[in-house]
Amino acid sequence: QALAYAIDLNAFNKVVWYGFGKPAVSPVVSTLKQFHTDDVPKYGYDPKKAEALLDEAGLKRGADGTRLRINLDYLPYGDDYKRSGEYIKQALKRIGIDVNVRAQDTPTYTKRVYGDRDYDLSVVWFAGFADPLVGVTRAYWSDSVGKNIPWSNGSGYRNAEADKLIEQAQSSASQTERVALFKKLQQRVQTDLPSIPLLELHFFTVQA
Repeated sequence: QALAYAIDLNAFNKVVWYGFGKPAVSPVVSTLKQFHTDDVPKYGYDPKKAEALLDEAGLKRGADGTRLRINLDYLPYGDDYKRSGEYIKQALKRIGIDVNVRAQDTPTYTKRVYGDRDYDLSVVWFAGFADPLVGVTRAYWSDSVGKNIPWSNGSGYRNAEADKLIEQAQSSASQTERVALFKKLQQRVQTDLPSIPLLELHFFTVQA
């Protein structure tokens, strides 16, 4: 939560992604209107709140102003993700967190994040797709933790309530029930915050 408060998503969108997105409030993108809810905990830009949370957690600034040192691995899919890592590095430096940004090829990245979990922060991209069961739940279901399954639950998040909501949504034949389950899931994961939704990217096609 402290990290989320430390990142100015409006500036992140403008500086890193040149405005081709909008700040996200949930892992379910707002274009999936049936499933999306913004009735979730929100973490607006508030560095003072971030610092207070870190102090409460016992992560005090040292003599050099640093609270802790962490590694960040970004998705090796181009400069956008590298710039994202560098932006987050600068944002977290302001609250006393020293970030080492690491670069590697895709096989090394996926093994490190989804297999060995040898990292502290990761910048990654997920597609929302037409249903949260395809694009969202894989990031929170504990069944995939540590199995080296790319684009799954790299955070290592384990929550019995979240798992139950996902499994009920998988087996339910009622669309009304599925919508309610997904909204509860969004509230659960945005409270626990194993990952921080940053932006909903706007894609476009150029044709002649």
